[in-house]
Parts: sequence; structure tokens; C-alpha cells
Amino acid sequence: MESGRNYSMFTTWMLQTRMLQEQYYKVVPGKLEGNDFAQWVMFNALAAHSEISEAMQLLNWKPWKNDRGRPDSVDTRAAVAEELVDALHFIANMLVSLNVSDEELNAIYLSKMEVNRNRQRERWVTGSSGVGISGVTEPKQLELNLDGAYQLELPLGELLQPVVRPVDVDVEGLQ
Repeated sequence: MESGRNYSMFTTWMLQTRMLQEQYYKVVPGKLEGNDFAQWVMFNALAAHSEISEAMQLLNWKPWKNDRGRPDSVDTRAAVAEELVDALHFIANMLVSLNVSDEELNAIYLSKMEVNRNRQRERWVTGSSGVGISGVTEPKQLELNLDGAYQLELPLGELLQPVVRPVDVDVEGLQ
């Protein structure tokens, strides 16, 4: 990210979510306490999990399947995006229950994005964390493009493949 620029990724998401809950559902999430707060968070966490699971069912993500890859149609892509937006709705509900403002969310998100960028730059790209990029002979620079996505520049011919190293598991301890 360029220094000196002020990025605002969230402008009214929390405000709109708070207004929706108060106006249509007559719930003020930021004032819930005790069991009501716990139930609210649990409901929204389970709902977000369910929406993400629905999105995953639409994707060819299973390693044991032969037809893995990106969604095969515009309709599937749209359906996956819709399920993920539903998950974001429930995540927003949990954030407003903690009285997180849009400004606070933006600051937290940008801070965490910087932490993750450093982790990726230091560990993932170099392969020192156990998961990395196969075939990369030297660390490469991750750059944030204008769309907010990371770009990894690799020499022509190098393929991105996850590297999974075996993990020792005490099978007897699991029984």
C-alpha cells in the first residue's frame, strides 16, 4: 500500500447493518447483554458458517474430485458470490453487536491486512511456514494493486502449487 494515502474500505457498512437490525427486526445489537448477546453472536456465527458452507457446495474444492477449479458458469459464480455476501451480512451483525463503527472497522482491517501482507511476504512466499509456492527459487515481492488484490510476479513458467509437508500425528492419542 502506498504510504500517505488514506484508504477507506468501509464507509457505511456498519451503519447500514445497525439501521437494518433496528428498523426491521427491532433489535439494537450494540445494547444486547448476557444471554441475549451470547445467543445473538451464536446465531449469527452459525448463520455465517452455513452461508459459507452453501458457497463451498457450489465450488469444486474437494481434493478427491477430478473436476476441481473455478466456477464453470456465470450463474454458479453469481450464486457463490451471493452466498458469501449473505455470510458477510451475518458477520456485520456480530460486528455491530460489539459497537464497531465503520471507521474502526476500516482501521482494524487495514492494520490486519498489513500484518497478513508481512506474513505472506516473510513466510508464505519463501515457503518457510510449511505451505508455500512450489517451484519458486527465490522470494518474490507481493504488491497490492489498485483493486486491493495481491499480485505475485513470477518468472514465466513457474507454477503456483501448494506445497503441503507431512505432519506427524499421534494416531493413538486421537483414539
